[in-house]
Amino acid sequence: MPACRTNVTHILQFIEGLGSRDLKTDAEPWGFFLRGDPDYDPATVLEGVRSPVLAIFGECDQQLPTGKSAAIFEQALRKGGNPAVTIGVFAHADHGIKIADPEGFAPGYLELMTDWIREQIGSA
Repeated sequence: MPACRTNVTHILQFIEGLGSRDLKTDAEPWGFFLRGDPDYDPATVLEGVRSPVLAIFGECDQQLPTGKSAAIFEQALRKGGNPAVTIGVFAHADHGIKIADPEGFAPGYLELMTDWIREQIGSA
């Protein structure tokens, strides 16, 4: 189990920000997430993706199960025949790939993104 810190302040601010919204009809950008279909299976969509994919996860993400999510991405993309799949899981990082101490992005995150983009441009 990773040594992850819960950012209680962030969670409380998010909950307070919901206020009295009707989560079933809210048109805010994240409304689809809040009223999402619990039976939705992203694997079926991922199996059809043919473009290069860089999927990045934070080990301490409290919004989704990192290990399971990374495995679903990789298995579905490979099952669909996608030859260009890169999965990155960053230690001690949250959903935004940020670490608590020192504040900032997880070590290696920006380099992975930059290298991956350069690789895609070079192969175009």
